[in-house]
Amino acid sequence: MKFSRTYSTPSDPYAGVAFEPRTSRIVNPDGSVIFEAKDVMVPVAWSQVAVDVLAQKYCRKAGVPKHTTRVIEESVPDWLQRSMADGAALEDLPRNEQFGAERDARQVFGRMAGCWTYWGWKYGYFDTEDDARIYHDEMCAMLARQIGAPNSPQWFNTGLHWAYGISGPAQGHYYVDPADDTVKASTDSFSHPQVSACFILGIEDDLVNEGGIFDGVLREARIFKGGSGAGANFSKLRGAGERLTGGGTSSGLMSFLKVFDRAAGAIKSGGTTRRAAKMVVLNADHPDIEEFVNWKVREERKVADLVIGSRIFERQLNSIISAANDTRIPEHARHDPTLNASLAKALREAISAGVPSGAAQSALDYARQGYTRLEVEQFDTAWDSEAYITVSGQNSNNSVRLTNGFFEALKRDDDWLLTARTTGDVVKRIKARDLWEDIAVAAWQCADPGLQFDDTIQEWHTCANDERINATNPCLTGDALVATADGPARLANLVGKAAFVIGGDGKPHFVNRIFPTGTKPAFRLTTSAGYELELTADHRVMTTNRGDVAAKDLRFGDSIQLFGSGFGRVTLEERMAFAVGTAIGEGDDIEVAVLADVSEGINAAKRASADAGHAAHGEQIAMRRQRSVRGSTSARPVVDLFSFYAELDDGNAKRVLTEPTFELDRSSTAALLRGLFTADARVIDQGAGTCHIELNAASPAFRSKKRL
Repeated sequence: MKFSRTYSTPSDPYAGVAFEPRTSRIVNPDGSVIFEAKDVMVPVAWSQVAVDVLAQKYCRKAGVPKHTTRVIEESVPDWLQRSMADGAALEDLPRNEQFGAERDARQVFGRMAGCWTYWGWKYGYFDTEDDARIYHDEMCAMLARQIGAPNSPQWFNTGLHWAYGISGPAQGHYYVDPADDTVKASTDSFSHPQVSACFILGIEDDLVNEGGIFDGVLREARIFKGGSGAGANFSKLRGAGERLTGGGTSSGLMSFLKVFDRAAGAIKSGGTTRRAAKMVVLNADHPDIEEFVNWKVREERKVADLVIGSRIFERQLNSIISAANDTRIPEHARHDPTLNASLAKALREAISAGVPSGAAQSALDYARQGYTRLEVEQFDTAWDSEAYITVSGQNSNNSVRLTNGFFEALKRDDDWLLTARTTGDVVKRIKARDLWEDIAVAAWQCADPGLQFDDTIQEWHTCANDERINATNPCLTGDALVATADGPARLANLVGKAAFVIGGDGKPHFVNRIFPTGTKPAFRLTTSAGYELELTADHRVMTTNRGDVAAKDLRFGDSIQLFGSGFGRVTLEERMAFAVGTAIGEGDDIEVAVLADVSEGINAAKRASADAGHAAHGEQIAMRRQRSVRGSTSARPVVDLFSFYAELDDGNAKRVLTEPTFELDRSSTAALLRGLFTADARVIDQGAGTCHIELNAASPAFRSKKRL
């Protein structure tokens, strides 16, 4: 790829851009300063809003060394090598001056553009060093001119390790190693930082295991800490009252949403004043949908209650104190409501207004101690006030996911069914119009929930062949056979390629890139019919009795739905394919007519090989009768062909088909299987119209039994 300059010059990335010192400040309503950064160097043309965002959000606040030194890497140009704190130079400075904050926009531009260029160099994006230099300079220039800008996590995190050597402990992130294109766990949190803006998570109905509820809290915390946002559909979580495996009942979806909300509220994304960016989605058929829709409405009312109540509370308590201190009442009677009518009236009014009797009694006690007034904390409706911090649901954007079926029910004024997550049973019937009204009123009152139109999203899916976007990447081991439209294929052989994979619906779906997902514990799934598969705990398995189930949640008695693979495109002459099948088998009672047909196929293959100019050494296939009819040949083309499709030399117990067998087309595969079953199968009549077909092979790979 060739690069050219548009905004920069070879000697100056910021050619034509003037810089000046500016001040950024955040103040409270009372004028007190929350944050202030003076003399931050920024482009002259920038607005004050842009200056504030850079200074308050994106400039690194601590850990930036005053002096750095390059870290030598032989394959990296000198100017592109990363830096770290220069310990020798820093020793000459007072300890409190050795490290500080970024106070120049060019520091931020330079660390991002430099790190991007460094990564690009390591991953082979640049043909020449000059191309890398042009890319670096142009990125700096475009950032300074506000022609382009990355997402917030890039501003927060990119280049801190490259430019300053800032490091920290690993926090559960992964990256692709450019040396071997494999996924690896990061050993620290800055050399391969979190730079994506948004993450889609999946939440399973599991309390503490991987992918479950509290694992989701941890993953969201990791995402928010890095300055990114997260969204999840929580529809798999059980509704309130659904049965638990231990015999109790679930506390319900809302109890856990409040946990997620509190956790998000405790984290300020990127370690700044930016709130956690969080989305919560719930399908409209969830048992707790009504409570979810009205969640924020109720919380908004609580805020109003706190604001109004704090004022009423203070007024009522001071009315009690004022009546108890009324100098017109004799001193011995002032604090006795049976003798002080004004005090009795104040107490009755306070309790009628909702003041707890204990608080009213406390006010009277304060009056007895000589207090003339009490000050009660007053709440207000500011979005970041104590009132809003106190209530739940304020850290997420909530959305309801609706289907076309819902709107059909709405049009017909039908009932809408709410179903249990574990059994699928209908737990409640509500009118579709009532739910729609709740959604509309709630959105009008507090701007939530939003709507997601599930069927429309799928209809407009730009990568529809990839099915729905999933929150996790479940894994199989590399030797697992994947059903594709072109026949079974080893997963390891598909990595880095595209394929039409047979999905859970039995149909082929185009997967445009198959990639390794790292190392996870593997489990072996074995069916009663002898099928085996190695997979990870979170891999979904389609069952006929419970739908799509994670492997870890499968239980004895589940019926797994199996779909056949497609066939390859390689054609093997039918008699030859039949011969390969019989060769794999070890049956001793093949009929003479069958073996004669096989021998003719092999001899035809030999003649075709000779006609093509290949040496056809060896005898024509010979038949001989001992206790049974047998055939043999030593012709090299025939032997090579048999060996290409089957392992035959290690004894009957180790006979297996080779990988090329999976590339055979339908007719060739059928002929091969006919040969195998002709050699080794037997039919056992059990009477009453029931029989067994058994493939009595010594090799475990071929043993099977099918009831007819």
